[in-house]
Order: sequence, then C-alpha cells, then structure tokens
Amino acid sequence: MNIAVIENVWMGGAKYKLFDRTLLTAFSILPTLYARQIAAITPKKHDVTVINERYSKINFEEPYDLVNINFT
Repeated sequence: MNIAVIENVWMGGAKYKLFDRTLLTAFSILPTLYARQIAAITPKKHDVTVINERYSKINFEEPYDLVNINFT
C-alpha cells in the first residue's frame, strides 16, 4: 500500500497582524513528531511518504492508496 502522511501548515488565507502571525506559526515552524510516529509504526511492507508542505509540494499525480493529513 502506498501511504502519504502530509503535514500542512494552515494560515487560513487571512492577513494577520505581525504579532498574531508570530503566535500562529511559533509552534509550526518545525515539523511535528506526529507524522514521523505514524510512519514509524506502519508495517514495513507499506511504502510511506512523509510530506511537509512548508518544504515541498504534494505530487497529486502519485497514486496514494491512503492519505493522512494533519494540521499544525
């Protein structure tokens, strides 16, 4: 099974003041461990791809069987 675990940083498309934007992104600058924990406990027979949208784009052409999306 081809599994994608996606870390998405959501800003809501709204314009925030500098102080509010700093608070919103203060804990989402670094990747969370949640995606890595999911990848680590998945049986080795499955192919797991961890994608952090802050650093790379999602390949929508990839035939994933299962997608896990989490927001930080």
